[in-house]
Amino acid sequence: IREAGYTDFRPCLRSLLESGQSLTGPEGHDIRVAIAIEAKCAGMAIEEAVNLFRNLPGFDEAITRYHLERIYGGPYNQLRCETILEKAVSIILPYCQKCNRSWAQANVAKHAAESAEATT
Repeated sequence: IREAGYTDFRPCLRSLLESGQSLTGPEGHDIRVAIAIEAKCAGMAIEEAVNLFRNLPGFDEAITRYHLERIYGGPYNQLRCETILEKAVSIILPYCQKCNRSWAQANVAKHAAESAEATT
């Protein structure tokens, strides 16, 4: 992905986008919203943000553009990592576990433990 501002994305979101993983269900929706807000906060144009989603399974340009325009027109601030983990732990956790930011590891450990408890 070569869009302007993309290098300002958090490593977990960049890795997720580059993986081409399907973003379905409620957690997939929350991740797509987080990516759109990240693009807005990075100063990307809507067209550039549309391109972020282009290679993901189920991409629909009209729907993507509609949602991006709503997000770009709203008062959204970049989501905290903790918020993204809370909303979409099963999707984002594997990517967050690779994060080299020191403060991220505490969040990852907490949510990994909670996720493990929920599955037992």
